[in-house]
Order: sequence, then structure tokens, then C-alpha cells
Amino acid sequence: MTPTHAPAPTRPTVIKAESSADFLALLPAFTGYTVTNSLLVILFQGNQSFGSLRFDLREDTGPDECISLSHAVSQVVGEIPQVDGVAFAVMTDARSAPGFGAPWQDLARLLQHGAARAGLVLRDSCCIAADGWSSYLSPEPNGAMRPLSEIEQSMAGLEASVITEEAVPDMEQLGSLPPRDDARAADVRRRVEELASRPKRTKRGVVFAAPRLAALVARPGAAATANDIARLACTAAGQSGWLRLVCASVAAALPASFPSGKMGADDVGPVSEMTYIADCLDRGGAFDDPQELTRAFGPLEHALVLFAAVPPDRDRCRRAIALVSAATAHAPRDLQPGLHCLLAWLWWWIGLASVAAKHAEAALSVDPLHPIGHMLQHLFDSGQVPLWTLDFPAGGAGHGR
Repeated sequence: MTPTHAPAPTRPTVIKAESSADFLALLPAFTGYTVTNSLLVILFQGNQSFGSLRFDLREDTGPDECISLSHAVSQVVGEIPQVDGVAFAVMTDARSAPGFGAPWQDLARLLQHGAARAGLVLRDSCCIAADGWSSYLSPEPNGAMRPLSEIEQSMAGLEASVITEEAVPDMEQLGSLPPRDDARAADVRRRVEELASRPKRTKRGVVFAAPRLAALVARPGAAATANDIARLACTAAGQSGWLRLVCASVAAALPASFPSGKMGADDVGPVSEMTYIADCLDRGGAFDDPQELTRAFGPLEHALVLFAAVPPDRDRCRRAIALVSAATAHAPRDLQPGLHCLLAWLWWWIGLASVAAKHAEAALSVDPLHPIGHMLQHLFDSGQVPLWTLDFPAGGAGHGR
């Protein structure tokens, strides 16, 4: 059960939700995606929302599944000190039961009791099902469902759709690679073969790949050349190169207000730690053996978690994701695992752990023994979320409720 932890969009606009239909209509713009078969938990401080959590809803609606999910929600929410209120939204393709109302009634009751025990204000608790929507707090007589058109016609939702500059993607679309151009992929393959035939040139390419990625991320609209993709793929295939690409991505995607000039300082904890590990790998040191790296998950995971203590600039992080996604789509299959792992870390850093897990799985589907893939899978399965998501700033963008 992997929760997705996402911040609110970084806009100053506050849109008030005057009804439960407004609340449901605002969710796609607020979370940044549309979903089904998911539980959304909206986090509040005072009367303003500032972030969200997403949990998978399985087909099993039995008591054990409901209890397990409600406990998971309580545990994650309890780790976020700013939260003093919550709202729940069940998004399902199931239909209501005649006379009994919306699906997942038992889960809704458990969530309501959990919020009360934690001293949290319950702002709303609703369900969007295949045949309508309903409020668990104010259900319609005889379990009737309200028409979905009320959500579609919500003025708050329409206002949010005008403000939102891009179409809101479906959750299943997030993390998808762009279409593969065969001619471009063939060009990348030729350049990879050229690098492989000249070891010294390959080493120089690895040296330049990380700063080149940072430079591309810093330029809106920049696209990687076939040579860039070949270098990125070859670099990400090595464990030390992968770490250096992570460092470059972080340096490029930090918020403009962050003192990024200190990122290269020797005494900066996660940077110096990851640089040390990469240097060990380069010179055949402690982590040269993949099995040794597997046993060394502790220090490497620790460095990755510390790296994620600072929230990314969302636009820059999305540019990094777009560049690496295009590289992954056009890289030779045997060089894709490292790039998938880089995408996994970037998606996790931005707060979408379930999308990150897909890329870790994709890496392991190509190379079942890939050590970085296993390390990231271990990190995600542990339920660890980026540290910055546990310290949302007060007064962040959101919708009033």
C-alpha cells in the first residue's frame, strides 16, 4: 500500500468551496491529477488546505482491508505536525447499493472515528462512484446518489479549470514515457555504440553528462540531443554515474530561493555523502561490488532521504522528468534501468510515490538484479516520504472549505 503524498499547487489563488460538490470539483486542480479507485486525504491547517495524500483502494471492501487502510491513513497523517483538519474523498468505479448508499461506508466510518481520536476537524467526507456522488456526513434519504452533473457544473470547479494552465492528467498517465521515435532511437543506439568502442571517450562523456543535464533543466524548452541521450544512458547505467545525475538533478531543480551555491560544499551533509559514495564506486572502493551496495542501503538511502528535505521547484523538476523520460524512451533497452531509477527518484522527490514505484518496477522488469532498482523499491515499500512533505509551510495555496 503506497501512499502518494503531493503538495498543493504553488499558486496564491484561494478558491472557496461552498458545498461538497465544490470540494469534489476542485480536487483535480488541487492534486494535479484525476484518479479512480483511490482514497484522497486532503490536509488542512485552519480553514485552508495545503496538501493531499492518495491511497489505493483495492477490490476487497471487507473489514480487514478497511481497518488496515484507516490505520495507514492515521499513521501517515499523524506524522505531519501542521495538520489540524482533514477531508476524505473516495473515488471509485463501483456503484452504490440500492437502499444503502455510496460504496465504502465502513471505511468512511473508520476514517471519521480516526480523525476524531486524533483531534482533527473533519471538513468533509464524500464519495464519487460510477452512478453519482454522495456525502458520507449528509447522505441522501434511502441511500440515493446525487447526479455527477452537480460536480461538473460547480462554479468553483469551473474557476479552477480556468486558472489551471494545463489539462489535468489522469493518474495512470503520470509517469508514462513519450512515444518512441524509431529513427531517433537508432541514432541514439549508434552513438552509444561509438561511446562503447572508445572507453576514454565514454569516460569523458560521463564527466560531462551530469552538468549537461543540469544545464538542460535550467533552460525552459531545451531538448536533449541524441548524443545527450547516449551520454545520459551510459552514465545512469553505472552506480556512481547514477548518483552524480541525482546530484545534478537536485542542484538544477532546487527552488530559486534556496542557496544552491552551497550544494557543492564539502561540508554539506547529503551532497558530500553521496559524492563520497560515488567516488568510492569510481575508484573500486567499498561499494564497488553490487552486493556490497545492496548491503549498504542504509547510508545511500539516508543520503537520498536527506536530499529530499528541500522541496523542488515544481516546474524545474517537471522539466528534469520530461528530459529523462524522453531519454528513457529512446535509450537502448539494456540501458533503460538506470534512467528508470532516475525517474523514480525524481517522481518520489516531487511527492508522487506511486508513480515512482512504477519506474522502479520498470527498471527491475528489464534487469531483475539491478541494485539501485532494489534499493529504491525498498525505500518506497518502507513508506518513507520526502522529508519536505512533512513540513508544509503554513498559509500555502489551497482551497477554503
